[in-house]
Amino acid sequence: MGISVESSPLQILQKFLTPEVIQIVVDETNRYAEQDKLWQPPSYTNWSDVDESAIWQFFATTFVMGLVKKPAIHEYWTTDPLLRTPFFSEVMSRNRYFDFCGL
Repeated sequence: MGISVESSPLQILQKFLTPEVIQIVVDETNRYAEQDKLWQPPSYTNWSDVDESAIWQFFATTFVMGLVKKPAIHEYWTTDPLLRTPFFSEVMSRNRYFDFCGL
C-alpha cells in the first residue's frame, strides 16, 4: 500500500524507516555501545541493549522535542508542575534518553 491522503504521519515515516532499517539501527547502536564501553566504562554502568521498541521511543521523543521547545534538554523531564510535559517521562526516562545520546 502506498502513501495516500489518509496516511498518518507514522505510516509515512514507516515507509522510510522500514523494519529492516530499524533493525540496522538496533544492531549498530548495540554494537557501538559494546565497543565504546571498553573505553568509557563509567558511562555504561546502567546501559542495557536496545530493541526496536526503544529505538521508536527514542525517535518519538526526539521528534516531539521539535514541537515542544524547552531551553535545555534536561527540561523535557522536569517535574515542576508549571513546566512539566508528561509525554517525555511517560515514553522514556531522562537517563535512558541521555544514554542514547551519550550525555
